[in-house]
Amino acid sequence: MNLFSHIWEALYPPKCVFCRRDNGLVCPQHQKELDLQPEKFISPKQFTVFSVGNYSHPAIKKFLTFYKFNGIFTLSDFMGQQIIQHWSHEIPPKAILIPIPLHWSRFLWRGFNQSTRLAQALKKHRPDLIVCQNLKRVKRTKQQAKLDQKNRLKNMQNVFQLKPLNVPTNTPIFLIDDVYTSGATLHEAKNTLAQQGFTNIQGICFARTKH
Repeated sequence: MNLFSHIWEALYPPKCVFCRRDNGLVCPQHQKELDLQPEKFISPKQFTVFSVGNYSHPAIKKFLTFYKFNGIFTLSDFMGQQIIQHWSHEIPPKAILIPIPLHWSRFLWRGFNQSTRLAQALKKHRPDLIVCQNLKRVKRTKQQAKLDQKNRLKNMQNVFQLKPLNVPTNTPIFLIDDVYTSGATLHEAKNTLAQQGFTNIQGICFARTKH
């Protein structure tokens, strides 16, 4: 944070997105209401993912609505802080963070990529980490939230393309997304990297849906 940012924050302290009080972007009371539950889990396709929140929790859903759809993208700093606080010991030094990309048309509509913001926030709290945006989305897809499990998997087939990544194939790579629901998006991204020979791939998300 530069000097101007410090001065601005001193004059105009951030207000809690839930109660609008001057206690940070998420005040202590509402941090408790988020009921964060750090979890390391193995997906059905043997893919390790780290999360800190339960997406089924109403407060978590409201928080992510503020973040993704109300444009309060500064919430990524809180998300990154919580993930690093709970999972930094699982992330090797100089690991590569690859945010899940948006299709260019959706990026223009939303104005920012929530996964890229989260990856940058993780790097802010762990400066040794490397944010890499070599993964591209080459096909516009239907919104996953509107599809059942079978169609989610079909919807995500062949949507990503990886630009050359000039690092050893056993380099620790973490795919970054804000929410893990069916896992279709992260699994397809993992498959895209695996097709290029990468073998040490895991996922990080802020919240997951528990089935």
